[in-house]
Amino acid sequence: MAGMDEFNISEEELAEIEEITELAGGCTDYLLSSLINPETGVQVELEEADKKVIFKLVLDKTMEYIEEFSFPDNEEDFGKYVETVFTYMQENL
Repeated sequence: MAGMDEFNISEEELAEIEEITELAGGCTDYLLSSLINPETGVQVELEEADKKVIFKLVLDKTMEYIEEFSFPDNEEDFGKYVETVFTYMQENL
């Protein structure tokens, strides 16, 4: 695998990538934990491949959100971010 220096990524850009990845990961975890079977009331467990697909969708929407609105840096912005991602997921899954 190529080293980070080969891609000309600055420390600041790398930190931003990590922050976006953490935000998308946290949102994905929250989304997955909220998947409840309405008939049984039991949490739905997905296979790893499905979890990865959902993470990629959340990551894509997270990057779109940040480009449009900026990084959610307070509770109100974070709530808007989560609502935006959940709405997107409901429309696309």
